Amino acid sequence: MKQTLSQRNSRLIDAIRFPLLLMVVFSHCVIIRQNTPISFEMSADNLFHFSELFFRSIGAISVAGFALISGYFFFLKEDFTLTFYKKSILKRKNSLLYPYILWNTIAFLLLWAKITIAQKVGFTAGVNPVELSLVKDYPLIKLFLLPIDGPLWYIRDLIVIVLVSPFIGLLLRYLQKYSILLFIAVYLIPINLGLGNHIVFFFCVGAYLAKMGITPIGLSRRLRWFGRIGTLIFFIALELFCTSPYYGTIRAVTLVSVVVFLFNAIVYLDERMPKAIDLLLRFTPAVFFIYAVHTILIINLVRGSLYQTALANNGLGQILITLITGTFAVLLSYLCYVVMKKIMPKTLAVLCGGRA
Repeated sequence: MKQTLSQRNSRLIDAIRFPLLLMVVFSHCVIIRQNTPISFEMSADNLFHFSELFFRSIGAISVAGFALISGYFFFLKEDFTLTFYKKSILKRKNSLLYPYILWNTIAFLLLWAKITIAQKVGFTAGVNPVELSLVKDYPLIKLFLLPIDGPLWYIRDLIVIVLVSPFIGLLLRYLQKYSILLFIAVYLIPINLGLGNHIVFFFCVGAYLAKMGITPIGLSRRLRWFGRIGTLIFFIALELFCTSPYYGTIRAVTLVSVVVFLFNAIVYLDERMPKAIDLLLRFTPAVFFIYAVHTILIINLVRGSLYQTALANNGLGQILITLITGTFAVLLSYLCYVVMKKIMPKTLAVLCGGRA
């Protein structure tokens, strides 16, 4: 059965993509890579610790939101048949596979060039030990599977999910509304699928909503209190219980509520500030480009340079470094997008999988 999406719902789903992107970018600006409980003693260092936990956590939220949208649109328009599957695979070849290969190639070449130039001129902020190891010690095939363009791990996993989507389609067809119980069980029980469990789950939830004729916007409105309370618990648990053996389960459940909260927030914004939605929609075509390019050179160069300044000497300065780095990463990436849109629109379209 062919389904359609109302103009308002489509508009709001498109509008939420840019806030989700901002969350991804700022989550990549942190330097603390491990969750540790914070102390509630008021100090600049503790504020910095809290900010790092916060920024790291919003990355998982954005991935969940993107995965739900991907699954929803993948299963929305047609019944899942062999013909539909073949057509979808061919389409994703252009929208996922080719951009994945191209961006990883660009990342490798640019990182190699940056490191080579930085070593020759003695610019220490331009030589990151992790990047140096990647370029010099890893075989090329491993760099593409990692991938070397870090954020594209989501695209890598999404490619795999699309390839196995007939299995998801069969579950939806034969289990129908009960398929959601299986998706929840796989999500909450720690089963290693070889992919990000939260990506698989939210993609399947998106597919389920499309199959059941439920919009993410409509569902979030019905579950708005779950979204509000669960979001509060999500961030409290992050601060107090991130080393608890039960934290994984708490995080998994409340992550759902945060996604619900975000969809409600975009509805709230549309009802009270519709021009803000129009502004977000102006940036939507650039989302994939910014997502792919922001960690190539930009973040490490900006953050590395700022950590050579006096700002790095205290927690408040380090928070400011994170904010400046994220802001510059978005602005510089968007500037590159605008320039490419003007001088080489066809190349840009290929790099963005037809999204530009």
